[in-house]
Amino acid sequence: MIRQFAKFHILVLTIVGLLSIFISALILSLSVKNDLNIQEEATLASMRNIRALIEHRVADYVAPVIALRSFIFLKNGVFTIEDFDRFAESLHDHRPSLIAAQIAPDAVIKFTTRRDRNSGVIGHDLIKDPRLRDQVFKTIRSNSTILAGPVELVQGGYAVIARMPIFIKNHASRTSIDNFYGFATVLFNVQELLSEIGDLDKQLAIRGRHGLGAKGDVFFGNPEIFQKDNLSLKVKIPNGEWIIARPQPGWTLTNVKNLSL
Repeated sequence: MIRQFAKFHILVLTIVGLLSIFISALILSLSVKNDLNIQEEATLASMRNIRALIEHRVADYVAPVIALRSFIFLKNGVFTIEDFDRFAESLHDHRPSLIAAQIAPDAVIKFTTRRDRNSGVIGHDLIKDPRLRDQVFKTIRSNSTILAGPVELVQGGYAVIARMPIFIKNHASRTSIDNFYGFATVLFNVQELLSEIGDLDKQLAIRGRHGLGAKGDVFFGNPEIFQKDNLSLKVKIPNGEWIIARPQPGWTLTNVKNLSL
């Protein structure tokens, strides 16, 4: 009888011990999960702030195409280099990452700001450039501003290009597209633009070259971030989107190799 009681006592103690271990593990698991949830929400809050800043800066850098369109309409498409210079140079004010503002009548670049740096693009035929031809006609058909890039520039370096097609009534175009006058264009250095936002950490990556979102290439940060569990948000840009991402809380990158165009 005493022996049976002893066995029963040992069994009870064993069960209590196992339950204690299980409960402790459960509490620890819930605590870790709660900590990760807190970290995840903090990470998302930071990313939402970064998204807002990127969207604001991109919108500011794209805005000059609207000003260029107004200038073209005001001049009815006829103006001199001096007219263009007087109007367009001020578009660089407060936009340190702006590479150039350009007008391309009939899709041939004839006017550009900062000609000392960008003279190599004068006379560049966008339609005859095999890298750009499809994008050019896509932009014309859309009748709206489209962002391309980051792409390598004729004059060297990399930039995001915002093009707006301009239409003037009864204007004859070699494209045979009714009323097509040409393009108002701005080019900006996306790496420098991102640096204007602040010191973005090495745990952030951006993809969506040509505004293709998840289907576009990574052009900032470490591509490895998109290959593992991550937190991501869509960034709205004219007629497209970029995707910003950070690692899921719980893992970090080692041997970071960031892309920098």
